[in-house]
Amino acid sequence: EESILCITYTKKAKEEMENRIAAFLGRKSRVAVTTFHSLCYQYISSFRNNTKKIIIMDEDDRKSIIKNEIKKQGFKNIEAKSTSSFIGCVKNKMEYSEYGETLNQRFKKIKLYFDYQDICIGSNRLDFDQMAYEFLEFLKANKEIASSISEEYQYIMVDESQDMNRVQFEILEIISNTH
Repeated sequence: EESILCITYTKKAKEEMENRIAAFLGRKSRVAVTTFHSLCYQYISSFRNNTKKIIIMDEDDRKSIIKNEIKKQGFKNIEAKSTSSFIGCVKNKMEYSEYGETLNQRFKKIKLYFDYQDICIGSNRLDFDQMAYEFLEFLKANKEIASSISEEYQYIMVDESQDMNRVQFEILEIISNTH
């Protein structure tokens, strides 16, 4: 029997897809609809060795931690928004470029990245980028599970696939390699 996995980016888009599929195919279709982050969380929460509950952070949470660290470090001429973008680019294996950024500013952002990671690890927090990165690393390290996920779905559809970053693309490559 054919099975389809539909992946999107927001809960709202997921709900819209589910409603359209149900209207077209009926409620008993073999179509799984999820967000990228829900897919990642589903597996990460089951394989992480930590028994503490994972706290999922959004962009505002990340910026808040960064703002606190900028203040704590006494850094000047560094914005939480651009530092958050830098952290996201690092985690998503993307190029980062900030016009007019000095080498000193880049070093501060690198320091903030490591401090931010230490805070997240210490408090069992994951931002969306880290969740996807950990899922990718999990798939690479656990070929049998990756293969099992890949075999489960004959077709995979990604809504707004042009918006995928490198990590998401690699995840999709791994979970779609059977078919």
